[in-house]
Amino acid sequence: MEKRPVPLTLIVTACVTLGGAQDAHSQAFHRTKAVFADAETWPAVSPGDIALKNFQPFRAVYERVYRDAQGRQRDDRVIIMAERVAWGETGAIMVSLIDAGNLDYNDTSARVQTRVFAEDDQRLLMQITPVPGTAKDYLLIHADEAPIRATRVDAATGEGSVQPLEVPMPQLGAPALWIVGSMALDVGQRIRFAPADAPAASNILGARPFHVSGQESVRTQLGSEHRAWVVSYPLGMTNARVMQNFVIERPPYLLGKRPMDLESEETTEIGTLRLIEFATFGQR
Repeated sequence: MEKRPVPLTLIVTACVTLGGAQDAHSQAFHRTKAVFADAETWPAVSPGDIALKNFQPFRAVYERVYRDAQGRQRDDRVIIMAERVAWGETGAIMVSLIDAGNLDYNDTSARVQTRVFAEDDQRLLMQITPVPGTAKDYLLIHADEAPIRATRVDAATGEGSVQPLEVPMPQLGAPALWIVGSMALDVGQRIRFAPADAPAASNILGARPFHVSGQESVRTQLGSEHRAWVVSYPLGMTNARVMQNFVIERPPYLLGKRPMDLESEETTEIGTLRLIEFATFGQR
């Protein structure tokens, strides 16, 4: 049987969604979200604008507490691994996210994601990501030459179909919060990324419009304390909730995430992400 081509709209959705930033385009804004109302007009960060600070290969393990689609509380682990790799003549970084607690694959934006991006300017070279809405299929996105190509791999048969992607070149490949941690930040700063910067939406790796709301001392479960920037993105535009990210300028860049209600200033453990294990590795 001949395989049907991958719908271009599906691939583009997987490749260029901002992982929540599209909510900032809504016509209805909660009064506490006024800072994000004009997010589309903010200057965009593009490949080559920022150099990663103090990068070293590392492995980080986070505890994640959240409620699943059935309302059940889940407590699992998310692993991020980053290493330097050879990509032809280009110095590159490969970063993988492993959802260690996802047993039934209902959360199809998680599972395993892998990106390879150029270390000097963070342009995307290659991406492997789950196909949204499927339990096992993956997309292989080849962005190291034009046109960008996407191969959809059917996990049941192992067969793949290739289709070019008509999206801007080049794309950012580094996790957004790594880039934010490498920027010169200031309270009140507003940050967004070029529209094609997030090949796969993810609550850890994906990109959104960010607002720098201040600094806070964060103590990790490893016993270390850091002065971190509090960088927030909206959780929908019609409510008062944001996700606060605690970001530093060196690996693992992200210390944790915490949802907050801007009206009540209440936070909740449901939905938190906390660093529980971390190691850096020698330079090559």
